[in-house]
Amino acid sequence: MTSEKLIKILGAVDPKSEVGLQIGSDNDQTYRDLCAKVQIADGECLDCLCIEEVVIDEDGDGRLSPNLILRQWNYNDLESAAADFSETYKRKED
Repeated sequence: MTSEKLIKILGAVDPKSEVGLQIGSDNDQTYRDLCAKVQIADGECLDCLCIEEVVIDEDGDGRLSPNLILRQWNYNDLESAAADFSETYKRKED
């Protein structure tokens, strides 16, 4: 997302509102799990994040609060990197 677009979006909310951040969208737990595995295995997955979208939520007091949805952009193939994690850190079954 460009800074120009972000500025326009943030201009729609109260400047004193809290800004939230999250990795992936609300229903994207698989993506967060992949990022977590790759971060543990390699330590660089979450170093470079970009804003994918901004979701404006209404809080309990009727104020609008922006939530920035972030994506990593270091890895082109998260599944492969996560598979390396799974291979390295296999759970030992009794």
